[in-house]
Amino acid sequence: MFKGDDKAFVEMNEFIDNEMVQALNYDEIKSFEDYRYISATEAHWRLSDFWMYRLSHSIDRLAVHLENEQSLYMGEDADDEEMQKAKNKDSKLMAFFKVNQEREKEIAKVKESVEKLKAEKKPVNHIKVPEKILYNKIGVNHVWDGKNAKWNPRQKTTKPKLCRLYNVNPKRTNCFYLRRLLMAVPGPTSFENLRTVDGILYPTNREACVALGLVINDKLYDDTLFEAINHTSPYQFRYLFARLLAHCDLGNPLELFDKFEDHLIKDLLKKWSKEDAKKVAWRKIVYSMINQDKHLSDYPELEAYMKEIGFENEDTIDLKALYEEGMAAYTVMNEKQKAIVDLVIEGLKNTVPQSCCIYVDGIGGSGKSYTFNTIRKLTMGKGFKVVIMAWSGIAASLYPMGRTCHNAFKLEFPFENDSNSGVNPSSPHGKMLQESDIIIWDEFPMAPKRALKVVDNKLREIMGKDVPFGGKIILCGGDFRQCAPIVENGTVEEIIGTSVCCSPLWKQFQKFQLTENVRALPHENEFKKMLVEIGEGRFGETPNEIKIPEECMSKGDIIDEIFGDCMEHYDPATVMKRAILATWNEDVDDLNEQVLDLLG
Repeated sequence: MFKGDDKAFVEMNEFIDNEMVQALNYDEIKSFEDYRYISATEAHWRLSDFWMYRLSHSIDRLAVHLENEQSLYMGEDADDEEMQKAKNKDSKLMAFFKVNQEREKEIAKVKESVEKLKAEKKPVNHIKVPEKILYNKIGVNHVWDGKNAKWNPRQKTTKPKLCRLYNVNPKRTNCFYLRRLLMAVPGPTSFENLRTVDGILYPTNREACVALGLVINDKLYDDTLFEAINHTSPYQFRYLFARLLAHCDLGNPLELFDKFEDHLIKDLLKKWSKEDAKKVAWRKIVYSMINQDKHLSDYPELEAYMKEIGFENEDTIDLKALYEEGMAAYTVMNEKQKAIVDLVIEGLKNTVPQSCCIYVDGIGGSGKSYTFNTIRKLTMGKGFKVVIMAWSGIAASLYPMGRTCHNAFKLEFPFENDSNSGVNPSSPHGKMLQESDIIIWDEFPMAPKRALKVVDNKLREIMGKDVPFGGKIILCGGDFRQCAPIVENGTVEEIIGTSVCCSPLWKQFQKFQLTENVRALPHENEFKKMLVEIGEGRFGETPNEIKIPEECMSKGDIIDEIFGDCMEHYDPATVMKRAILATWNEDVDDLNEQVLDLLG
């Protein structure tokens, strides 16, 4: 509180005739004497020789991991002996179990002594039975010996001790409930012992938590699904079920599925028998769940069931049909689009790791997404693995299995100049990126150059290859005429400076440009021309101002023009197909309120 602010000092030099000359002679002592201001309160505090800072407790951070999933530490060039030594080393949690095993023996001996004394009718009040230890209390009477990887009894205490368990993301369901158990169960001797309640060994940590009353049951999710039945299609209902699996802690998903089975498989019964439809529904649900970064291993019973029925996704199993779709799309492409597709296909044939970075530039409607989708179909149809991502969620949703860059590379949100990727190379997500053959990145110009560097570094780390992007084929696309990277209160120069085209990696990209607008109709040449001029800043007479053409402006009540005719004979299906776009949330709220008033 009275420490004062920290200060940094910079030595300034300049070059004159290729010789460095000190430009600023900085006297740190004189500067401190002249400019260090000490208030009366701080002066009194210092003169009284009070503590300027003080650590009241020492802190031990305790690992939380599942069985055989502890972190191993070794050098990059470790040999087999060093690797085996690291493998045999106990983590703090494993050593904690061993402490409890020894304590159980002590407790058994003490109880045996008590029974003997009672049999001899001797007093036992003076005998104290050792207490069982909670994991977050282990550091109070024990100290960690990092060299020998064991907890030793504490000989002396210099200051109070606090132990803190590492936080666990609730998405890691099994590990999350392991942490709950460790916080509540004293004296566990093993992972199995931790899951044993009243003599019953539960298969999962969650079930053990439920038995101990640490977790509520699935009634909340039951009510959620029951409410959704009346206003969701079977497809939407399956997606909701997958969302619950991915982001909540369902105790018994198989039982919950059976309860709502009729609605989950309703549309699938047209093509499959009831038993097959159930399997197909589960495959679609689990596939959607995994696409939201939830591991199937978090639900052991469901994992066993999926191994039993097979985990082929019905939407991608027919690779031949997918490839044929890609070939059909390829035949109607223009020459520039075909050149891009051919380059990617050729890049997949290279066995030597080398960078293949492609950027496709084109105005809206020039066929970038069509090209990317064609490449996706042709490559996946041949068994290659493709990751499709975009900087914005709206763009990502245009592709099957599309995801945001933040999701694909676990980028921090909000993404700042010092942000990084949270992908662990040894995690399932890291394996997915390692096994991918192509990474397609749409809306590329919206990303800051820092994101490009982070992706490059992470792919080099995952692949273990010091070549751009780890030797992956990177196919990027977008339009620099549209949305630039967002810099809060930034100048034009600052915004341009954060663009990917200012990154040192930009020179690694082969540039292609699609100039033909394949979306606009032939008679809309003027409209096409106007879009290009707006994007390049050449439209209109006044800089940074655009005059909206008369034909694009509503002459009357926009709500009546869009919704008027379908309100007279209310048809929900027709209303759902109409929408009014607005740039401000307050305008959206106002328009929604007026439309709802019409419905009333």
